[in-house]
Amino acid sequence: MFYINKRTTPTDGNNEKAVKEQQKRQTEDRLTDELAYILNHAAGKRLRWKDSITDLMEIVYTAYMSGSIYDDSGKPCSFKELVHSTCRALHVTEPSNPRSYIYRAQNRKGIRQEPFINRYSRMLDKTDIVYPLRHRLDMV
Repeated sequence: MFYINKRTTPTDGNNEKAVKEQQKRQTEDRLTDELAYILNHAAGKRLRWKDSITDLMEIVYTAYMSGSIYDDSGKPCSFKELVHSTCRALHVTEPSNPRSYIYRAQNRKGIRQEPFINRYSRMLDKTDIVYPLRHRLDMV
């Protein structure tokens, strides 16, 4: 599997909505970069995911929607392929219906839990952690 960042970020001036959209896109790109790095360098390592399966499936879905992760033949990876590769690399039992986790993740609201992408963005902005996704892994 390999990763190509093919997104371009248009600059629409100082429009607040455009700035927020650009920040969201940059956060999604960064998350996709980290997932691709983990998938490409997980061979032979005993990595374990520390957080919920819902968070992990949200990360995989974000990477899938970016359309930037390709298989060895140069085709964009399917969601199922990404789920399988990620679960295998992080030693997590593959969910039988990963899209149900995406539905759950997208419907999170309120104080108790928010989407992982929002928490990831906050980790990037408010902490000194360079690679927040890698901090959610255990090396066994």
